Amino acid sequence: MHTPNPVVYADPPPTSGPHNPCWARYTVHDTAALPERWVHNLEHGAVVFLYNCPDGCAADVATLTNLVSSRERTVLTPYPALPGKFGVVSWGHRLVANCVDPVAFAAFYEKNFDNAPESEPEAPSDGCPPDDRLQ
Repeated sequence: MHTPNPVVYADPPPTSGPHNPCWARYTVHDTAALPERWVHNLEHGAVVFLYNCPDGCAADVATLTNLVSSRERTVLTPYPALPGKFGVVSWGHRLVANCVDPVAFAAFYEKNFDNAPESEPEAPSDGCPPDDRLQ
C-alpha cells in the first residue's frame, strides 16, 4: 500500500508493508534515507544495507560501500532504529548483526535479490523529491 505519510514500522528494520510511492535512490546515503522510501525499493527486488553506528564505523561503512557498489539495485543508508550495528534487508527477509560479515551479506544478496512482488530493473523516478531525512 502506498502512502505519502510517515510510516512507523513496529518491527525494525522493515522488510515489507506500507511505503511511500517514491523510492530511495540507489546509492550510498550519508544521512538516513526514509525507511518508507527504501521499503518501496524492496518491493521491486532491491536489497538495502543498513548501519547504526552512533560512535562511527568508517572502516565498516567502507566495506559495505564496496559491497553495494558492485551489485545491482542496492541502497546503503544509516538506520538509527536498527536493533544491531549492521543489517541487510530484502522483501520479506532480514539479517541483523553486530559486525560486518561481507560473505554472509553477499550470500544474503545473492539469495534474495530480485525476489519480490514487483521485479523492476529500472531506476527510481527522478520526479520524486530527495529521499534523505530533513535534518
